[in-house]
Amino acid sequence: MILSAETHEKIREEISHFPHARGALLGALHLALRERGRFDSEVFAEIGQIFELRPDEVAEVVSFYSLFNQPRAQAILQVCTNLPCCLKGARGIVRGLEQRLGIKAGNATPDGRFALEEVECLGSCATAPVVQVNLNPYLENVTQDYLAAILETPEKAIEARRPAPIISTVPPGVEGYLLPPDGQKWLSLDDYKRNGGYQAIVNAGQLTSKEIATLVRDSGLRGRGGAGFATGLKWSFMPPPDGGPRYLAVNADESEPGTFKDRQIMERNPHLFIEGVMICGMAIEAVAAFIYVRGEYVEGYRLVRQAIQECYQAGLLGEKALGFNRRFDVHIQPGAGAYICGEESGMLESMEGKKGQPRKRPPFPAVRGLWDRPTTVDNCETVSHTPAIIMKGADWFKSEGA
Repeated sequence: MILSAETHEKIREEISHFPHARGALLGALHLALRERGRFDSEVFAEIGQIFELRPDEVAEVVSFYSLFNQPRAQAILQVCTNLPCCLKGARGIVRGLEQRLGIKAGNATPDGRFALEEVECLGSCATAPVVQVNLNPYLENVTQDYLAAILETPEKAIEARRPAPIISTVPPGVEGYLLPPDGQKWLSLDDYKRNGGYQAIVNAGQLTSKEIATLVRDSGLRGRGGAGFATGLKWSFMPPPDGGPRYLAVNADESEPGTFKDRQIMERNPHLFIEGVMICGMAIEAVAAFIYVRGEYVEGYRLVRQAIQECYQAGLLGEKALGFNRRFDVHIQPGAGAYICGEESGMLESMEGKKGQPRKRPPFPAVRGLWDRPTTVDNCETVSHTPAIIMKGADWFKSEGA
């Protein structure tokens, strides 16, 4: 056995969350890579045995995702060189690192200690320039002096943390509700409940699924993932219940340059996100929701996963979930670096443990989505608006600008 007993146990725990084991494949590959540091034929064989796949089938999936690329150094420095970061000096950061390390971007030092890469938008444009080391939380507002200090050893670079917190300011007179005020973070269940959290799902539980959908439709809420499609109308595309499972797939694979709104929600108000997921699941009569988080968003993934675990421990999810009076589950999945997985059908393929290649349509996800069952796909921010709509009403939301 190549992988440790602890990793095998974690993989089994991941598999338990899915109706089909292969849905846990990407999570298992992340666990294997974290332990082994690289993929080889032995790892492919062992993972394949767990998931009843041939080693070459596992290798094929690995080859599709950039985050599973073979590491070439102990510490891999990834510098965002998309437009916002370049405007804040990213090119100078790259040149400084090239000079300091004695290599060009795209290469590793001869001793295998450091590698330098230019990458696309990392989703932290307000705190540019941004560097990521070995998929650890981002280093933001970086300077040449700061990088010089952490580059004494690979270990120091890997252990480096953010030099400053992310702070969002809301202009005077504007009432915000997606993010806590004054740069606060409501990370724990207690924090969120002290500020009225999970009252919306209780109120939603007094309504029928059709009434929830009608309220959201009347509010004018539109998808925040890019297309701006009417959310309530999208929910209506789900066919009538047939006795089989129905799913909600939540897209948090945010990767457009200049876009980092979903990450802010996940990192500062994760329980609001979870409550929104629950309301949407109630509206479409889903049995479970699966959240797909961009692989680079390691901190957002950690905090949302932690929030989900808190909800299970408090009895808000699982058997007789809060407001449901029946079972409702929420699970989270990590992406692995594939821009195309922001497209909904590519994301569904990835969520099933496959290469994230877009599907031919029709059929659309509402007819045949996750594991060939009716599925609604909604964006992270979209679902996060629904608690406020439940609490304050459709007219209030329309008055805010929908």
